[in-house]
Amino acid sequence: REGDSQLPPNSREGQGGVNTDADRINPPVLPPGTISGHNIAVSVEIDAGMAIGDVRSTSHQITTDRSGNIVRVQLANSDTIPNKDLILRYRVAGENTRATILTQSDKRGGHFATYLIPALNYKTNEIVPKDVVFLMDTSGSQQGEPLAKSKELMRRFIQGLNPNDTFTIIDFANTAKALSTTPLANTAENRQRAINYIDKLQANGGTELLNGIQAVMNFPAAARGRLRSMVLITDGYIGNENEVLALVQRSLKPGNRLYSFGVGSSVNRFLLNRLAEVGRGTSQVIRQDEPSASAVEKFFAQINNPVVTNIQISWEGMGEKPEIYPIAAPDLFASGPLVLFGKKTDRAPGQLRIRGTLAGGTAYEQILPVNFAQSGSSRQRESTSVSATATDFGNPAVAQLWGRSRIKDLMNQMFGGETKSLVEAVTNTALTYRLLSEYTAFVAVSEEVRVEPDGSRRIVQVPVELPQGVRYEGIFESEGAEATRGGISSLTSARGPAPVPASAGARQAGYSPLQLQKPLASRLQVVSAEGLDAGAIAALTQYLQSVNLPTGVSGETVWELSVQDGRVARVAIDTQTSTLQATDAVETLKRALSSWQPPAGFKGTLRLKLRITVDR
Repeated sequence: REGDSQLPPNSREGQGGVNTDADRINPPVLPPGTISGHNIAVSVEIDAGMAIGDVRSTSHQITTDRSGNIVRVQLANSDTIPNKDLILRYRVAGENTRATILTQSDKRGGHFATYLIPALNYKTNEIVPKDVVFLMDTSGSQQGEPLAKSKELMRRFIQGLNPNDTFTIIDFANTAKALSTTPLANTAENRQRAINYIDKLQANGGTELLNGIQAVMNFPAAARGRLRSMVLITDGYIGNENEVLALVQRSLKPGNRLYSFGVGSSVNRFLLNRLAEVGRGTSQVIRQDEPSASAVEKFFAQINNPVVTNIQISWEGMGEKPEIYPIAAPDLFASGPLVLFGKKTDRAPGQLRIRGTLAGGTAYEQILPVNFAQSGSSRQRESTSVSATATDFGNPAVAQLWGRSRIKDLMNQMFGGETKSLVEAVTNTALTYRLLSEYTAFVAVSEEVRVEPDGSRRIVQVPVELPQGVRYEGIFESEGAEATRGGISSLTSARGPAPVPASAGARQAGYSPLQLQKPLASRLQVVSAEGLDAGAIAALTQYLQSVNLPTGVSGETVWELSVQDGRVARVAIDTQTSTLQATDAVETLKRALSSWQPPAGFKGTLRLKLRITVDR
């Protein structure tokens, strides 16, 4: 497993919406040669339900302790600085592949995790030819070892393509450039042309990932009988993840796949994993100091050798159908398992029928029994995730994994903007399964609270270590770096805050003369604002007078604003009661409400109703 222990720096892209939480996701960064002293302690217990072979970490020094099939892992005392992700990998003992299903049961219902790991081999002539588009990040955060590693990976990727494949390269920073406008045949001449192009790449500017993704989505469709594989290589240091994800979700063509390859010690795993999910591909991460050969071999085994595609899942058995995630089943690769999580509230037994297509059009089918009685689990133990009853059994992690999968699916539906109903569904799922989410948190209570002499409290930004392998010069290029460069200039050095030009505010807010019409503030009225007094409503109304609305739209919108620490932390539209359908108007209002300064002392949830009248 791999997990974040370091918050990566995030770039504000010039296009799209504003990062209203930039001050939260961009803490001050310590200068080179200094540490914060806030070291971490990690303890992991691995129980795969069968014998475990090798356990290793490519990022940290670890200690292991074995007891039967259980392995306990801890960080070594010499490697506890939180400046890189923890990468922990283990191998299940045994050479034979198999299908495993784990079940769990408690008062919430029956849950199952299905791991389909087929032992299938492909002949060379059974591999479908591909048109591969490599999308390479050359922004400033890639300076030094990350860019060197990305170049090394790209050279290996180019050399590892199959004879009938085609390829091209798009590199992006502030703008996107391409090796060629159309795919190139995999010839020795074209491979050398690509190597020469890669060797000349330099890292500078901001991570304008939106430009790169748009360029890939606009690429001509693959010819019939071929597959289009888009491979993204980046650290993912951006702040507008949802906008990028929404673009992929809207624009990905059927049959195309988007793969993400993270390079660095502290990559944006949220973005890379979600891009792979909505792109129906896979995600992989490699450290800049990790050997490339095995990582490239594994990655090519995935994108070159899909075992089963167009997978469909059906339920056969008693009672209601289970709720299975992911809803769109991923492809099954020769080198990795297909993992599905399901819930069946009535706990009635049945079987999963998995159908798909092999290379050459051959049908594939697998039937897996699902039984929520104790005999139906490949491994049982008492459930401890909720109050246990006489019928509770199974690995409690199975239920939580289903909960995580459901939350992930719900969040994927909100890339274009939050809605009240989906926010409530995420919150309820997180509370039921005791999970961290966008709207729930674990609370740690400190025994010591420091206050000012007058009894007041204040918020202090604590500097953090820069991710291991990222060069300080690549982030803070100069004392007076312009925000218009679009790099990670939104970060603050612990040496002192960097000034932001006044012109940057308008650009970051996402307003542009081409997008918006002349101010028509009188069209926007505050119908109600539950929780605000008359003075606060008047101030909000005055603030909204500056909102530029598109012409020709009208209707009402109902919003829920969550206010914390004197700022708007979340804005969600109630789609059930809102009548405004214009997406651009809704997005404009959402940006404005996100930037609104609530009255002093107000906290909690504000329900707001706005009305837009037809322009005259």
